[in-house]
Amino acid sequence: MTASAAAIVPGSYTRLLLRHVGMAAQIPDAISVAEQLAWVASLNRTQPSGWGLDAGVLFDAVAHGPLGTAAVSAPTLERALDVIAHYGRVRSPFLGLSLDRRASGARLRIEHDGVDTAIIAPLLESTVVSLRRLLRVVGGNVPGIRYEFAFARPAHHARYAQDLDGPIAWDAPVTSLTIPTAHLTRSSPLVDARLHRVAIDLLDDAERRLCVAAPAANDVERLLDRLAPRKASLDDVAGAMQVSTRTLSRRLRDAGTSYRTLRDAHRRRRAHRLLLDTDLPAAEIAHRLGYDDPPNFGRACRRWFGCGPSDYRRRTHR
Repeated sequence: MTASAAAIVPGSYTRLLLRHVGMAAQIPDAISVAEQLAWVASLNRTQPSGWGLDAGVLFDAVAHGPLGTAAVSAPTLERALDVIAHYGRVRSPFLGLSLDRRASGARLRIEHDGVDTAIIAPLLESTVVSLRRLLRVVGGNVPGIRYEFAFARPAHHARYAQDLDGPIAWDAPVTSLTIPTAHLTRSSPLVDARLHRVAIDLLDDAERRLCVAAPAANDVERLLDRLAPRKASLDDVAGAMQVSTRTLSRRLRDAGTSYRTLRDAHRRRRAHRLLLDTDLPAAEIAHRLGYDDPPNFGRACRRWFGCGPSDYRRRTHR
């Protein structure tokens, strides 16, 4: 999934990159995807092979803003991965991050449909290196991470061993990191429930602003507010918008999101408010959010907040 060329990204990444290579340019706090990719193309022409690996080292938790803060303050490595997968597009709308859970581990996928691989390969390198460094803060030196890159082995491939501590595959269908299941429950030394909650709220605000910039996503957001939970399927929303499900899915994909992502974010925001602002039992909240089975709501809370609904309510009322 990718965002349109007009979508807005933080200017801090480009500013940091240009300063690192000694290029003088006035970069505002927010630039378009097209502008950022133009700078990347310029760096591809002027910088030596492997500059993306150097960039990954620059992008620490602070550089990632609230995304980095939410990840390192998460209670476990798995929760940090959930945060990165869900909110990654807030920082880089042209990348589609998703998390696949398998018996062997959690696979963080990084897709870039619609962007030329020759241009974006250094950004994929920097993203993977940066994510590995971010996850190292949370989980430490996790052995057995597998890396896959959606491009051919580059001439500077020997440099990868400096920052990536695991087997690497080239020409893969999608760029990804796979973290073994045994390490997902590792606790972060920087866990902080209040800081994590504040960072998530900031990411939610940024996500809403991103949706406002995409008309189709904004329309879905409004309909999710209006429709009863049990009448909020993709078919229902598409029908209310008087378009086919295929057309709606395509428009959301062009905006860098999906119906599933928008609905999950909407449910999370409502769950947060209902748990904080009401005394409703968890089963009633689950029903109001459209969950047929309360345990499914409990699992969603653990994915969103790193704990079950009762624990989250108790933490937030401290």
